Amino acid sequence: MMRRSEDGCQRQTFWFQVAASVLVCSLPLILLIDVRSIYALDWFNHLWTVEYFGEYIRRRGSAPQVLMTTSLVGMPVPIFYAGKFYALTGLISSLLGPGLAFRIVALIALLTQFWHVERAVCSFAGQKSLSLAVATIVSWAIYPLTNLYNRGALTEFIAVAFLTSAAASLFVLVLGLSNGYKSYYDASAFGLFYSVAAFTHPLTALFGGVFLFFIGVVAFLALRRFWMILVAIFSALMTAVVMSPWFYAIHRFGHLLPLTDPIVIKNWFRRDSFFPDSIDNLWSRLSPVPLDLRSILKGTDASVSTPYLDAQIMSPLILLAVGLTWIWLKPSQNSLRKCKPVLVGILSLSAILFIILLAVSVNPNLCELFGGFFDILQFPYRLTTYINLALLFCVFALAALNNREGTKQFSAENPFRDILLTVCVTISFCALVGKLIHADAVRSVDPLDQIRKLAGINEQPYFNDWYPGLLASGRKFIDHPRTFYEYYGYGVAAGFRTERPTGIEAELPIAFMPDGSAQFGKVQPITVEISKPILIVTNVQAFPWNVLIVDGSLQRGTRIYAVTSSSFSSWMRPTVEGVALSPGKHVLEYRFVPDKAWQTLDFISWIFLLAWIVVAAIALFKTTWKTIQYD
Repeated sequence: MMRRSEDGCQRQTFWFQVAASVLVCSLPLILLIDVRSIYALDWFNHLWTVEYFGEYIRRRGSAPQVLMTTSLVGMPVPIFYAGKFYALTGLISSLLGPGLAFRIVALIALLTQFWHVERAVCSFAGQKSLSLAVATIVSWAIYPLTNLYNRGALTEFIAVAFLTSAAASLFVLVLGLSNGYKSYYDASAFGLFYSVAAFTHPLTALFGGVFLFFIGVVAFLALRRFWMILVAIFSALMTAVVMSPWFYAIHRFGHLLPLTDPIVIKNWFRRDSFFPDSIDNLWSRLSPVPLDLRSILKGTDASVSTPYLDAQIMSPLILLAVGLTWIWLKPSQNSLRKCKPVLVGILSLSAILFIILLAVSVNPNLCELFGGFFDILQFPYRLTTYINLALLFCVFALAALNNREGTKQFSAENPFRDILLTVCVTISFCALVGKLIHADAVRSVDPLDQIRKLAGINEQPYFNDWYPGLLASGRKFIDHPRTFYEYYGYGVAAGFRTERPTGIEAELPIAFMPDGSAQFGKVQPITVEISKPILIVTNVQAFPWNVLIVDGSLQRGTRIYAVTSSSFSSWMRPTVEGVALSPGKHVLEYRFVPDKAWQTLDFISWIFLLAWIVVAAIALFKTTWKTIQYD
């Protein structure tokens, strides 16, 4: 059945599908046509980091491991957060600038998602109209666009698109096996897409991985195919290698990071925090159109945190699932006697996960029933991603169930199909229009004015005129924008001395200045001459791999003092490294000296990632070439 249905879809016009996918995926990004457009706070933070990576790559031919600015040196953000995403996007930015680079990556992510969702439905449902409708609804979902425009969660937006692509590839892989067909492309693409989601936004991948694991277990129990175990082992090992530098860093320092404080994340997620009366409730989550009462009542007033924080699930998929279920369960079709157990298993599990995740998202206190597992998500509305994923698997399974051999539940002659799909796509289009209106409400085409406004809301002084431009123009971005706050979550003061040195009252702030030209990403040594013992306070962020060198001698561990200082930027007050010096002339140097194990893992992970991309690209070429030949 699978091969016959897939061949029927492949005989459709290949280039029509290409045109449709480009059109559908371009509409949600239409506000990005103006490269001056800037949205939420984190747009500046992400794009500044992308441009920093791009400039580093352009000048040094490799990706930076830490960030160097005049305010703070040695920020280890890339080690823990999206380092490979920034590197790959920065490679484009080195030629085109960060604004255009991210827009290209966003379009690629949506096209990848569209193609794989459409393919998953078409391969087993045999209906082009149904597959295009489902892919369109997923592409126009409300919450991902909230991540893009209103939250500025650019990495999360990209990660969700690739996680969805991984889910679609897993479904094709499983259903292919149920029909005796091994898809080598999906065997490689499933894990690759998941890895891309993981190194782009690890938190998204963590919960997505748990979700996909349960789907895989149910599929294996239904099929009992050893090849599934081989694919799972291959994907897990490759993902582990690609993510190994991150795993190593988390193993070493994860429990010391401010972001992992269990009390903090619990307070963030539970009912008493954030927005239980506006967006984290059932009627808001199920709304077919974007809805945020805070913003409707107050607009983009400064008192509204994250205006138009629309966190609605894909309600058109609920309607579509109900319609498909009604067709499937028609008594005249003897449905239950003809269906595949693997499809029923996936459908049942997805429905259960949908109910659980929806319940926790609107009543976060239910997290207690799961041992506080969901607390790490920080915000209940983030569960919208996984509720949408559960809905998508329900539709995948129902679409396949309604295309069993010898039945015509969803045939071309069925008028119910046309009505159902028209209504679902219309609702989705209306939601998209509403979401774009909300996005436009926070859009600014004057980046300098917007950055001053955003920083003012966050009580941070304006001190630099960096903004994301069209092309890499060499602006002075070694001063990070005042909206940048990522430094806070990744400092580690453990292992350093925290008390002031005995007998030394005076301190002298001295800043290492990063080079903005040929030696971009490096800082020059500092020579200092003092007449009495003094505590030198540097602008080096406290982190065990940030090393100070005094007169050629490494200063490690308890020879370094972790000091909270506002000397270099009064609004930041980061914890920086200091060193006690005796009278005389001294030369101070800074180096980033990571563990040899981490350096080796980082090198190996890049090799394996690039090799994985090549393998998947070859398999994709073969699959696409076969499709074109059918035309």
